[in-house]
Amino acid sequence: MSAEQSLAALKRKYQVRIKIAQREVAKELAQVIVDFIRLRTQEEGYGTKGTLDELDEKYIEQRRKSKRLSSKTTPEKSNATATGQMIDALKGSSSGSTAKVVIKDSSRRKELNGGKSGLTNNEVRQFFEDNGREFLKLSPEEKSDMVDIATKLIKERLKDLL
Repeated sequence: MSAEQSLAALKRKYQVRIKIAQREVAKELAQVIVDFIRLRTQEEGYGTKGTLDELDEKYIEQRRKSKRLSSKTTPEKSNATATGQMIDALKGSSSGSTAKVVIKDSSRRKELNGGKSGLTNNEVRQFFEDNGREFLKLSPEEKSDMVDIATKLIKERLKDLL
């Protein structure tokens, strides 16, 4: 085999490895973003526009009395849905080297009182977004953090390749 053929074979080998690494990084980054959105919403109590609005006393009392309140929230803290169903439905996925977050839709959502609203998770997400609460968005600072994480993951993968 000539030097040119050897070099071409080596190039193909690394191109395949790089594509695999890109897919792995995208999949990992998607999960990092899901975990970040969950943490931000459930534990930290803020969204892309800062601290979430306080809940009114009547709704807090309803949440206190409910047996369906998610263990991942408190009666006083908004986490998009009191039952936690929408937060639990977040899934990270990837397509090629693109990371994305989706909400696994439900046919009907559970409500605090045990009834069903008839709204799917994506309909609730759309309602929030129509009213200025961007549930799945990242702020510019958060996007920058994700770029830093992706860069670190890529560097780790490239180091493993060499």
